[in-house]
Amino acid sequence: MNEIAFTSLQEVSSGSYEWAVKVRVLRKWRGVSNTGKEFKGFNLLLLDTQNCRLPGFVPALIAQNYERKIVVGNIYALSNFTIKDYKPDDKFRCVCCEKQIYFTNFTEVEAIAEDGVMIAHDMFDFSDLGDLTDIADDNTYLTDVIGVIQKDFPLRKFVNKNGVSQVQMKFEITDGRCYGTVTFWDSLAEEFELALKTVSVHPAIVIVASAKITSWQKKVDIANVTATTFYLNYAHHSVSDLRQMLGSPLFSKCDFSSQIPETFEEHGIESVKTLGVEYLNMEVVCELKIILIVNMDWYRAECSSCYREISVVDGEYKCIVCNRDVPFADKKFQVLVEALDEKEHIELSLNDRTIRKLIGKTVDELLEKGETQEKVPSLLRALEGKWYSAKLKISPLNIEVPSSFFYVSDMFELGGSFRSSTSTPSAASEEACEHEFNTFGWA
Repeated sequence: MNEIAFTSLQEVSSGSYEWAVKVRVLRKWRGVSNTGKEFKGFNLLLLDTQNCRLPGFVPALIAQNYERKIVVGNIYALSNFTIKDYKPDDKFRCVCCEKQIYFTNFTEVEAIAEDGVMIAHDMFDFSDLGDLTDIADDNTYLTDVIGVIQKDFPLRKFVNKNGVSQVQMKFEITDGRCYGTVTFWDSLAEEFELALKTVSVHPAIVIVASAKITSWQKKVDIANVTATTFYLNYAHHSVSDLRQMLGSPLFSKCDFSSQIPETFEEHGIESVKTLGVEYLNMEVVCELKIILIVNMDWYRAECSSCYREISVVDGEYKCIVCNRDVPFADKKFQVLVEALDEKEHIELSLNDRTIRKLIGKTVDELLEKGETQEKVPSLLRALEGKWYSAKLKISPLNIEVPSSFFYVSDMFELGGSFRSSTSTPSAASEEACEHEFNTFGWA
């Protein structure tokens, strides 16, 4: 293999199989059929010393011979493969090219050490966010984009009109001049949400590679297909260049406040109830123990179009605002709880995102297991008797009526060693608080 003359990816062509190339594997992924079934073959994105990128495909019949042998990031000498030209109607090509490497039973793969091999660890062909309108809905080629995350929205789980469960994650990016909306679906959405939580440098800069550019209601949307991947705060010169530009006048009108980690004042429950108008719409952190999940409707149904709460009319969910039946209504947690610390008790309202984070389940998943709206599920009851750090939002009603419910925007469980308190409420105080809570008529 060392005596073979290597060819550039740009020079290989169909009609011969006696090619030998030296390439780094940038990415590896499986495609899916129109029915959603995953292909057994897999795709590659390759890069050579001339900074030429070319796709590769390993068909299903020989995939098991190569999948473990080929590792993303490593450099290989490939030989005895064929070149297949794309057909005019072939879509979702991850790079702008007319050909791809096609593996056969005779293809040889030999790992090469990094020493002396000058192949970049990655390469992108970025499109400006302002130019995406011109290429929207042209599905021949996929697109690389880069931007600073300006705003991200909560992960959304729902059942689509075909009755299929889906996950969606939306976020907005900007390059200082233009803006774009990115929509990730299903496993990539969940992967992105987890990755975003680990980011330590804000605002985060994201590269979305091999994205599908679509348009919806005259707005451009950057979406994912099976080839799509993302890189957060990636060690790449394009990310460094963009971060250096953040202090320039180009970004003067951009608001990244939602991406900057906030610090919150810590208060006891007694203190929370005395906060004045200077805390209006602010959030504070409080350590507390949940002692009671209120036995009432623990979820609500929302219209999948306008997101307003809907109810059952003649046995079917119906949205009065949209004037339509909603066969696949979005179901969201709405849980009321009684909590306390060493000195005082408080009533809280926990939203859907908070509950999903605490129990790792959606409303639909609980209903599928036989839970009903008339009885609080045992998985929710399991939240009782534990200590939490809760982020409470101070509303106008909380200032006017300190005994009113406080809304929880986030909450996580505290282990015993993490609690700052040195004592726990007595059983008598818990019983007294529960009795007082029941007098409000919620139980």
